[in-house]
Amino acid sequence: MILGINTSGYHSSACLITKGEIKAAITEERLSRIKRDRNFPIKSIHYCCEIAGVSINDITDVFIGWNPALYMYKSDNTMKEALQNRGKMAYLALNELSSITNEEKEIEQEIKSINSRWKIHFVNHHDAHISNSFINSGYSNSDFLVADGFGENTSGIIGHIDKNQIDKLNSFRSPHSLGSFYSTFTEFLGFHPDGDEWKVMALASLGDPLKKYDDVKKLIKVNGLNFELDLSYFEHYLFFTKNYFSPKFIKEFGTPIKSYKELTQDHYDLVASVQKVIEDIVIKLLNNLYDYKKSKNIVVSGGVFMNSVLNGKILENTPYQNIYIGGSPDDSGISIGSALYGSIYKKHQKLIIKPKQNYLGKSLHLN
Repeated sequence: MILGINTSGYHSSACLITKGEIKAAITEERLSRIKRDRNFPIKSIHYCCEIAGVSINDITDVFIGWNPALYMYKSDNTMKEALQNRGKMAYLALNELSSITNEEKEIEQEIKSINSRWKIHFVNHHDAHISNSFINSGYSNSDFLVADGFGENTSGIIGHIDKNQIDKLNSFRSPHSLGSFYSTFTEFLGFHPDGDEWKVMALASLGDPLKKYDDVKKLIKVNGLNFELDLSYFEHYLFFTKNYFSPKFIKEFGTPIKSYKELTQDHYDLVASVQKVIEDIVIKLLNNLYDYKKSKNIVVSGGVFMNSVLNGKILENTPYQNIYIGGSPDDSGISIGSALYGSIYKKHQKLIIKPKQNYLGKSLHLN
């Protein structure tokens, strides 16, 4: 009995798989009524167990879609903090023992109680993303592209996948990020980054995508299966700075827009150019990827693929015959992806995949 959890800081959620079938999945915000609730998904876990008709004590394995092992290569001197809060001794021992060797490691934990024994596993964030899309797609194998703001130390992966392995041809190293690229312009136009990108996508329909295309395009370049940002324009990776954009960005594109200020046609043209650049970058990456395996299938995931305008252009502009995105490519689907990753790649279960649908909550009974 496998529980998948998302605690990445966006859309906390839970998913429960029993007897090889997804029984329930839900985001915490649906139960707490707090939009984009980032709290640990305790309500979601109870909800999934209720729908499945099982006890929390029946859970055997928990897969969490963020991997702390990637941060545990050196000591962080947490002894004083652990002595102030003895509950943190568990973290202290785990981190300090992990830092003894610089070899790649996989972190697992175990919680034992009188009535239960949970094995805790940590999944690379982007592995959870691609598992959510690929395993639900029904394909036996597929090329894939994952792109979002950031994972542990990458902003996405690209490669080929089947039910035996995830073959990563490249990982996009942070801070080079398609998601953060788009979010920087979201913030520049007076909206909330990492949340209001859908507004930018919609506003793009009001502008001329060629007016400022060259100005935007020079901020990012593709090389084979990789891309890089010109980081002199960005500060999304500097957590002590106020904005995602740098002074050089302001010099190039003008004064940032204050929230709720009316936008002009120049802003619409800028937005349209940003949208087209993102589309062109993704299409170029996918066309380059196709040359490796000549697969007829492509699955994509990550917050970038909440951009439905972009998604609609993939089949038309690439050689792929079939595309699968799924209903929750953003972090809300990480709990599903974590549970599926654990089931397939760790527990080697045979899964029952229902026809493609997103109805994973309580049944609705109408009189």
